[in-house]
Amino acid sequence: MKTIKFDLPIDGQKVATGDELRDHFTTEILDHFRNGVLARWLRTRPELSTVLAAVEGLAHHDEDKPTLLALCEAFGMDADEQTVEAALADATGAPPPSSVALASMRIQEGQVTRNLAPGREHRWRLDVPAPAFVQLQVRASQDIVCTLENARGRQLATDGTIGSKPEPRFAVILSRGMYYLRLRAVDEDAFTKYSFKVSQDHQVLGSDLAKFGRNMLASEDASLYIMDLDASREETSNNIYDTVWQQEANIRPDCAHLWVVNIPRTSVNIQTLGSTDTVGVLLSPRGRVLQKDDDGGSGNNFSMTPSDVLHGDFAIFVYGYGANEGDYCIQVGLDSADAPLFRSHGLKIVWDEYSEPTDWRS
Repeated sequence: MKTIKFDLPIDGQKVATGDELRDHFTTEILDHFRNGVLARWLRTRPELSTVLAAVEGLAHHDEDKPTLLALCEAFGMDADEQTVEAALADATGAPPPSSVALASMRIQEGQVTRNLAPGREHRWRLDVPAPAFVQLQVRASQDIVCTLENARGRQLATDGTIGSKPEPRFAVILSRGMYYLRLRAVDEDAFTKYSFKVSQDHQVLGSDLAKFGRNMLASEDASLYIMDLDASREETSNNIYDTVWQQEANIRPDCAHLWVVNIPRTSVNIQTLGSTDTVGVLLSPRGRVLQKDDDGGSGNNFSMTPSDVLHGDFAIFVYGYGANEGDYCIQVGLDSADAPLFRSHGLKIVWDEYSEPTDWRS
């Protein structure tokens, strides 16, 4: 008998695919698991048969933390006990079972001012709707440490006091997703008053990047555009790559493009097409240069085929050779599109002001 297909309600959304569920994975998954709705939803998605087998093999009991950890593992989510505790605390409004109480608040654009009690830690949620250059600067009456984490608790950046200035400051390029800022006072005997300002930009001047180290663009007047490679997939039958993503763009001599793309666990080919002379640099989720090419493709286009299988959020830095400008098409070919996508790694491309950034052009 054929099963009726339906969308799963979670995080205020109706999700239809495994990728969408991972994007909106919340503690609501516990109720869906326990009442059988999750298994019924998975049975209508043959491409998630491996996940279904894992979910059906889970034991049913009343303890939330081990159940949520097991569900995270079944869906390929990178979560640990601390992350799960924090997620459950957010859902119930109760502090997690740890020595530090978390205050979970959502960050809006602009400046925030709060008091931090002794022995406590504040946890702020930061939503990044599209890849962006995110800057944070904290001012405090006492020494304070600030840490940026992705939704699964993986630390992306941290900064504390330098000398006698209690002013953590860093800038990162983040892929779209949900992140958390943790602020902890060093002095455990006194209240700490702090304020911080968060900004998200998709166009960044070289002079702004230079504040955090060497300028990674050709000049301080140049602009970096953070772009989301969100083109539709095109299934191919006459190519070694099963799936191709491609998107049109225009490059100017005084700008560079940074494309953010989430790659499943697969081998890829990355290239540009067109008459514009382009240079490409492939960056890891931590901003390390993995590969660079100038004229490896057709004409004056670049083409890169990393020898390793890639998994996660990567960045492709594209600029015109010399003063070259014009239209180009960026194309990413995937050897297989069956593996689940792993969301919200976070891209720490620009380091904090006290460390040396990667020089992409060298």
